[in-house]
Amino acid sequence: MTRENLRSVFTPKYYSLFPLFDGNGKNLVEAAEQLMLLMKTNDPVNQEEIARQIGGLEKNSDIILKDTNARLNRLFILPFDREDISKLVNKIDDVLEYINNMARMMKLYKITEVYSVYNELAEIVYLASKEISICLNHLKDINNNKNLIIKNCGNIRDLVKRADEVFYTGILNLFIKKEDAVSMTKKKDILDTYMKCIQEVNNVAEIMRTIQIKVA
Repeated sequence: MTRENLRSVFTPKYYSLFPLFDGNGKNLVEAAEQLMLLMKTNDPVNQEEIARQIGGLEKNSDIILKDTNARLNRLFILPFDREDISKLVNKIDDVLEYINNMARMMKLYKITEVYSVYNELAEIVYLASKEISICLNHLKDINNNKNLIIKNCGNIRDLVKRADEVFYTGILNLFIKKEDAVSMTKKKDILDTYMKCIQEVNNVAEIMRTIQIKVA
């Protein structure tokens, strides 16, 4: 028997989930990074290209979600609750969906103004996505990484609070500028979508906390 065969015999089958977790985290961070780039440009050509890339990353997320759920269904022994992991990957996919929605809205609404509040919120989504990616990596050794997961989830909670403050500042600025109703509605739609995205980020953190609590 070769070394690889021996490794496959003694390595828990659930380890096959970890590359999917890793890919999910990297995919999310890349999408959030592209969102930051999108919010910093007023060039329609660049917006189109970035939106296309985000759309591709959202499709990747759908594939990862499908593969992870299929793998979960084939595994009998897991170190964590099966339903929690399913909820986790579904919520991460929801974050990607909202990132993609914002990219599509920027293109559809033809937003050419570089809006500082969008930049701030995009940065928050990016930083929170990095924390999620780190948490996913911690699942490889969850028993020894519980405190690290708690720390990452706390960082996400702080980012969510910061997003609330930025959101209300953005809403206030819309009224101060006294823009026309159509422009104001479009910009508020994007702000609302940002907050839906942030809420899903918070949901991911809550699920991660639940997972680490349940592990003995």
